[in-house]
Amino acid sequence: MTLNDPDQAQGVWKAQKVETPTARIKARPEQLESLVRSRENLNKFVYWTATSVTALLAAGFLYNVVSAIQPWIRFGQAWALAFLAFVLATQLPYRPSKKGAQETCARFLERQHQERAQGYLRLRRLLWLLIPSIVASWIGKGALMAAKTNGLDPSSWLFRFCAGPWPFILIMAVLSLIWLAFGAAAGKARRDAEEIRIAIAGNA
Repeated sequence: MTLNDPDQAQGVWKAQKVETPTARIKARPEQLESLVRSRENLNKFVYWTATSVTALLAAGFLYNVVSAIQPWIRFGQAWALAFLAFVLATQLPYRPSKKGAQETCARFLERQHQERAQGYLRLRRLLWLLIPSIVASWIGKGALMAAKTNGLDPSSWLFRFCAGPWPFILIMAVLSLIWLAFGAAAGKARRDAEEIRIAIAGNA
């Protein structure tokens, strides 16, 4: 019987399909160790980058809270500052994640994907806490005040854009896209963790 036989061709295709999820993570020990080192270095980079960006944003919001005259804008900036402080205190780890002494490389990589998925979902749930800050800044006409401060021509399209509801609509659209992106990233991380879990079970 040759591969031209439909039943045999279908059997070969199914066998290849079953092996596909584990094919990408079958690696030699030195390759796994290299992946672990790369992940640990990435964890350090992400940790310090996220901490630095959050701290810079918090400093900017704090300056706006002190310097703003309009009460609604001051409230919105204070809310955003509190949100960032909460994220910095509760969502970021105290140190970049590293491989445990008794942890295998495969288990470490699986745990990393699981933690990434959980982190994306936590941030996804917290995103909507920014809405009061956005609404307060819109009520206080923050975009229009920024346009006036920067000396924009009142007849320009950008000035009219800032004077209307469009900044609020744009920010909410961006927030929604970020929410969707976090969900997609969490799904990808869960699939990566599942592939490693299948490979560990297959090699046991």
